[in-house]
This record gives sequence, structure tokens and C-alpha cells, in this order.
Amino acid sequence: MTNAALFYSFILALTFGVCPLVARSSGLTPGWTSAFLALGTLPIVACGFWYGGAVPVGRSLIIGILAGLINGIGLLAYGKLTSGQFEISRYMPIALAVAPAIIAIGGWLFFHESLTLNKIIGVVAVVVAVWLLH
Repeated sequence: MTNAALFYSFILALTFGVCPLVARSSGLTPGWTSAFLALGTLPIVACGFWYGGAVPVGRSLIIGILAGLINGIGLLAYGKLTSGQFEISRYMPIALAVAPAIIAIGGWLFFHESLTLNKIIGVVAVVVAVWLLH
């Protein structure tokens, strides 16, 4: 892993770890939490347009929109989990722990990335962690 990839991994972990705590402290309903997350994300993401190159068309555009829709569903679930209706210290770690397992398996299935012994052990560890948290 390069230093840049490691740096971005830590930034992602930090923001994904802190954001639920901030969202929970807002006292907003799930829908408003999701809306403000999307709204707050927009200016940051808009900066990416300056570096994004040509406007996507065709298959790339369709897959990009699909990814956005999937993210929107995730934002709604995120809003529900951080709304105060659930124990955030139990269910948010489950959500954030399962994601790497899905990515590891998906990378292997769809992008022919290697599925090493370490990755398999990591997926098993995720299953054990989810069992322990639940």
C-alpha cells in the first residue's frame, strides 16, 4: 500500500467514524439527517468537478448515477441508525465493519482482484465482530 493510499484510508476511517457521532448529536430525524448529509457533502464533491476531466457519457454516466442512487439509500439507512432510535455504538460499527467484507468479495468477483488468505481471514473476522456486537 502506498503512503497516499494509506493517508486516504485513515481520512476515510476518521470521517466515517466521527460523522455518525456528529449526526447523532444533532437530534435530527432520519430524513433530515440524510438531507443535511447530502447537502453538506455537495460543496466538497463539487470541488471534484474541477479535477474530474471530461463529462461522463454512456455506460460511465449510467453506472455513476446508479452508484449515486445506492449511496442515497445508504444515506437514508445512515439517518435511521443515527436518529437515536438505535444503539449507535452497536449498529454503526456493524455497518462499517461489513462494508470492507463486501468490498473485498466484490473486488474479487467483479474486478478480478486477488482474494488473499489475509483478506479471507479479514472477512471471517468481520463475521465474528458482527456476531460479537449483535
